[in-house]
Amino acid sequence: MKIVMQADDFGRSHEMNLAIDCAMKQGLVRSTSLLMGSEFTREAVEMAQQGGYLRHVHCHLNLSSGKTSGNHFVPLNENYKKSRFCKNGEFSGYNYYKPDFAKYSDVFLQELETQFLQFRELTGGQANYNHLDVHRWVNLSPPVDLAYRKLIRKYDVASARFFGEHQKSQTSLKKKLFYSMMFFNIKREKQYVMKSSKVPYFLQCPDQFAGDSIVELYVHPDYQNGVLVDATTSPFEKNAPFKPLEEQIRLIREAGHTEFLSWEDL
Repeated sequence: MKIVMQADDFGRSHEMNLAIDCAMKQGLVRSTSLLMGSEFTREAVEMAQQGGYLRHVHCHLNLSSGKTSGNHFVPLNENYKKSRFCKNGEFSGYNYYKPDFAKYSDVFLQELETQFLQFRELTGGQANYNHLDVHRWVNLSPPVDLAYRKLIRKYDVASARFFGEHQKSQTSLKKKLFYSMMFFNIKREKQYVMKSSKVPYFLQCPDQFAGDSIVELYVHPDYQNGVLVDATTSPFEKNAPFKPLEEQIRLIREAGHTEFLSWEDL
């Protein structure tokens, strides 16, 4: 089994930028996703350029509001800023699962494509353009998923995160996944990375990944009281303190997975 160690949300905040930069330089993770529309996105790109790992950075598309995401993210497409999904120039945090939103799939596509093109411009042809993520699983909304798929096909993206295996233990996310599969008859297309997981779920539910050739494990490096941690909530212990990132990596290695890759390596 090949493990892609992925640091999510590069660009989300200055502190997370510092933590991810440290994790990448130390080799604790091999791949990271650049969160678009944040005031710290450009800072993250500069860190990756200076650190020599820009080719291991890929695009993390974002339709989430500042309130739910931890800071203020702004849409990049001018038409999207004028849509019902924005307020005062920011994402308004709509529930993307309302039935009448199906007619807005092209509106979502405009924003996602603008973000992807800006990612390519900011990174100057030096990053990884063959893998995509979407922030906070909004791609489980059928109209957003349709836009996501169109973008993938238009730019011939090799792989994209669709949903995390750990969502099977979370009722609200499992329900969204069910509706998305019901409306779109989602199959395991070759473009989609279906086996993506938080570290605790991967370690406690190994049978879910038996026989898979590639699994993406994602972490959220951050600093807490000066310690580099994985600021990802466990699906089993929601109120548990964050574990040091080095400990997470040690547990993965002790489970027999010693080789970590990035999407670029594949």
